[in-house]
Amino acid sequence: MVATIQGVTMNIIKHFTLFILSLACLLNSLAHAQEQQSKGVKTIKHQFQSKAAKQTISFDVILPWGYDKNQKYPVLYTTSGGSRIDMLTYQTDWLSHVEMGPMPAMIIVQLPYLDVESTLHPKFVSASGVANPLTLNVLKNELIPFIDKSYLTYDYKVLEGYSSNGNFVLYAFEQSPTLFNGFIASSPALELDKSGLVERLSTLKYSEQYHDRFFYLSLGSFANNAPLFENIKANLSQQAFHARFANYSQYNFLSVVSLSLTDAMEHLFADKSPDIAQFANDGRQSVIDYFKKLSQKYQQTLSPNPSLIDLSFYYVEHKQGEKAVLTMQYLVNAHPENTFYLSRLAKVYEELGETQKSRLTLQQGIKLATKLNNKDALSYFKGELSKL
Repeated sequence: MVATIQGVTMNIIKHFTLFILSLACLLNSLAHAQEQQSKGVKTIKHQFQSKAAKQTISFDVILPWGYDKNQKYPVLYTTSGGSRIDMLTYQTDWLSHVEMGPMPAMIIVQLPYLDVESTLHPKFVSASGVANPLTLNVLKNELIPFIDKSYLTYDYKVLEGYSSNGNFVLYAFEQSPTLFNGFIASSPALELDKSGLVERLSTLKYSEQYHDRFFYLSLGSFANNAPLFENIKANLSQQAFHARFANYSQYNFLSVVSLSLTDAMEHLFADKSPDIAQFANDGRQSVIDYFKKLSQKYQQTLSPNPSLIDLSFYYVEHKQGEKAVLTMQYLVNAHPENTFYLSRLAKVYEELGETQKSRLTLQQGIKLATKLNNKDALSYFKGELSKL
């Protein structure tokens, strides 16, 4: 299954999203030091002696907002350097901070920089591929086992990288496709590779080891990368690879990484937001069963509740009022101390034209919000009640 986005089709929503994201990252970066000491994201510094690299390696582990040491997490390994890591941290936090977000909360591991002998200028070493074999060896045999031993993790891992540091993602996909579930290369510096990697990917043959592995490749604004991008795309698109290609060549180089990561995560975890129409005939239980199966795939509990809400409003839209109410009432009954589901039930009644039932549900919400001392919910319920 291969999907392609052409840059010319990108709409104004992505521009607005990028602006909001950049602003949020700026504000969050200003508070970075304070948040590391509070309940926000936390950066843990690690160091160990690498037998493979014959050197001491240092790296950061970034724990997500609300991290619970007794809970398992999937892991995002990144090749991003210090100038980008804050942006990545807060972008993934934003994309995962609610159940209906496009990705789960993940532990982020920043791959260490390895000293290797090379006649190349340091800024070209990463893109050249000279360090790729050693980096993959350290990652596979030392770093991943260290992380899995030090933290509670699911066996679901994603590798991502950008620009010069994105070339390693392509190498790992070629050499060890079973090591990660997803590979995200955002505008990699294809023209700077000196190892023959691009040529090999342009002729790579599909095999079972690539089954159920997600590959993402985007093109940035550097013109010399375009034909190399197209060669890889043409080859993989003709085979059974689960790949997605995005052309962002009309965007600023620095904008591409944010757009790429969001797009990649939305499609890597696309089955977390299924098409609701498929559940319309079989109803609520089919949604619950779907997410039970999906939880096995991701090795973590995934809530069906956002999709159950969507199903309820799907029924509203298709004039199936009884099913809409029963679906939402199920959530209210299952979570009696949750004001949100009451607010959704009131909205269902309102859209069905049952004003009196909507009013009674809002009054029920006011009582619950008062009991819980939830001022935001109380304000919402009173505001909605005043409109009826």
